[in-house]
Amino acid sequence: MGLPVAAVLFDLDGTLMDHETAAVRAVVECRPDADPAFVERRWVELTDEYVERFAAGEMSFAEQRRRRAVLLAAELGRPGWDDAAAGLTGVWLDRPGTGAAADVPRIGTLAELPGLLG
Repeated sequence: MGLPVAAVLFDLDGTLMDHETAAVRAVVECRPDADPAFVERRWVELTDEYVERFAAGEMSFAEQRRRRAVLLAAELGRPGWDDAAAGLTGVWLDRPGTGAAADVPRIGTLAELPGLLG
């Protein structure tokens, strides 16, 4: 007999799913009026910088997500996202087969996100 398995760990980001490409695509879709090459490049830069700062203990996971969104939005001419972006971590993109707590705001498409944030 083999040894009993106490736990199984999966590394999803980049192993079982391409999270980086999905995240970049989502950000680009939120601003169809912006240059997609700029949005993609800048989002990757901000992600690299702020995830590193989170890993160094400079800020929480939620804060690094908020700061990336706020900075990119400001660079794309949407400075008002600063106050609204606090709710970014509490928005659920509804897709078949997924679920979220009943009190989490839901959107049907990524195009609805900028309207939700003001």
